[in-house]
Amino acid sequence: MKVVSWFVCASAVMLSAPAASAAPLTNPLTPDQVTCDELQLERLSLRVATLESGADFAHPLLLLWRSGQGGGSYSGLTVTDGISGTPGHLLRAETQLAFDLTLHPPTDTLNPGRPLLPQGSLVRREQDSNLVAPTASAPAYLTVNVALEPNAQDPFLPTIPLLVNNLAAASGTMQPASHADAAGRGITQDGLTASCENALTDFDQRIFVVLARTVRLSQCVALPGTPPFCNPDGSAYNVTFFRGADPQTYRANVYFYAVACDKGTCSYGVLSKVAWEFTMNWDANGTLTTGEVSVLPPCPNGPAPGCSDQQGDGTPLFILPPLWPGHGHQGQHAFDLGAFLRYDFAGSPKNIPSATVNWGVLLANSAWN
Repeated sequence: MKVVSWFVCASAVMLSAPAASAAPLTNPLTPDQVTCDELQLERLSLRVATLESGADFAHPLLLLWRSGQGGGSYSGLTVTDGISGTPGHLLRAETQLAFDLTLHPPTDTLNPGRPLLPQGSLVRREQDSNLVAPTASAPAYLTVNVALEPNAQDPFLPTIPLLVNNLAAASGTMQPASHADAAGRGITQDGLTASCENALTDFDQRIFVVLARTVRLSQCVALPGTPPFCNPDGSAYNVTFFRGADPQTYRANVYFYAVACDKGTCSYGVLSKVAWEFTMNWDANGTLTTGEVSVLPPCPNGPAPGCSDQQGDGTPLFILPPLWPGHGHQGQHAFDLGAFLRYDFAGSPKNIPSATVNWGVLLANSAWN
């Protein structure tokens, strides 16, 4: 049996600061607006999958958030599984693929006799991506799939795909793909062009990017108490980021999905959800300083917005300084500066449900300091 799993990790961030400095940076949202964002990103994440080709134990990570005002605009970052080593001797090196996804309601077509269909465009942001030409010794390459068909059954094998990769030259049968366009009714079926609040600010976008550059998952790292499990069939993770109701909070959810194939028959579905909350402080200039991260409590009556499932999977979650992907690397010192968490299941003695984060130290000498 082949199991392909992906985790849609979502995080929540609370930004605590004096009211005078907070007011110009973010806007309050209603609980309904927060739930709308949460579920809209959940529906989109069920249609997006990332693949890391050329690595036997590949567990790439995809991070996704809404961008700009209005509906239908999203940004994402995909990274290779870059954490290795053993406790006390951890290493990080990765390559990244950045992209923008724009989804439109039914629009005009060249042929006036054809029905109007919703359309999508997926574009690789080359200045923010590592372009690779894989050989026997070169880095693996990343592919992002978005499924636009109604009732998408498997985003790893979409029937109406949007696809980009970070190839600089052909690799086997795969050609470089910097952009893609397609039409599919799944866009409007899942309400992906609607706007939930029209209230995101430049500061919100900055925090989403900071989280995308610092939050990492690693299934294969042997940490104390971690089960000796590392899926050789290639599991992947998705992370969604979104705002909270309070003008100083950010919310997120973590979903664990799997595709199980046996004798040519495959099934795809949700296995669990984990939700994290980050508490952050900033100064009068909007520079992040300190904070905390913690898991949200388990849902009392089954899956619901704003809480975690009873069952997690214990995958280590790291918060690390930003890395210059494709060029730099980090050793144990960077891990000591950051934070480490895990959530096996409600009440597990192996849980590490909270940690402090020194954002001032993590972001020092970076563009976000």
